[in-house]
Amino acid sequence: MQQLSSQDIDLWHVDLADADWDGLANVLDPDEAGRANSQQVLFGSQDFGRSRIALRCVLASYGDAAPAQLTFRRNAFGKPALVGQGPFFSLARSRRFALLAVASTPLGLDLEWVNEWVEEVHLMADLLLHTSERVALDMRAPNLRRQVDQAWVGKEAYLKWLGTGSRRPLWSFRITSAASGNLLTIEDSAYTDLPATYVYPVAVPEGFLSFLCSTIAEPRMRAYHALPGSCLAPDGRIAPGSIRPFAVSVSPSERPGIERAAAGPGDPGSSPCRLGCAE
Repeated sequence: MQQLSSQDIDLWHVDLADADWDGLANVLDPDEAGRANSQQVLFGSQDFGRSRIALRCVLASYGDAAPAQLTFRRNAFGKPALVGQGPFFSLARSRRFALLAVASTPLGLDLEWVNEWVEEVHLMADLLLHTSERVALDMRAPNLRRQVDQAWVGKEAYLKWLGTGSRRPLWSFRITSAASGNLLTIEDSAYTDLPATYVYPVAVPEGFLSFLCSTIAEPRMRAYHALPGSCLAPDGRIAPGSIRPFAVSVSPSERPGIERAAAGPGDPGSSPCRLGCAE
């Protein structure tokens, strides 16, 4: 069984192009199976079904229930959670790639494909950034699009942590430096009674951008590949002997308006990499 301390955040990388996930479709409940079928019929995509299969197989490795036995509930805005005792999780997917974060406390994860240039970057800044963020931003900077993307994905991660989805305008709150130093935190006048929340970048393959939001100020991030087929036990859960961690860490990056971003320390001996690098 996978163990989580109060400082651990496990990150699971899932290749949604791997058709072997389809062989485990029996772990899905009727609602998930129906939605997976609809996605395939309407859009020719198996990504929803495969990501839900992977979600169930991974979460089952943290408890005693088999993947098919897990039950989920949703809040008023649609954020899912396990029924009963179990870890908190956040799942994001884009372009045949999924990322799943698991922790002992609530968290929000966003993953976006940002490898296509959008000419209307100044319009994006107006839609995404708080007034103070726009003032601090150098609109002539050569990496302007990257800075705006980072603000966008970091704020989406916060909304997923908050559990409201994208119903809040992103310009209504801001990302700023925490008083304690190198971490990034959220200032949101609509929720002044919330505990301190932090956002940090996650190392993902080139072309993607991912941020995580949590109340853990200095998380210990552990990254794994979730693999179907031979890596799964007969009942669908991930066989303990098949779990192979890989090093992941992200160096701080400078950007006006959002100050410095730093991820929590990776496993001992891991080598740092810039945002967007492949591991």
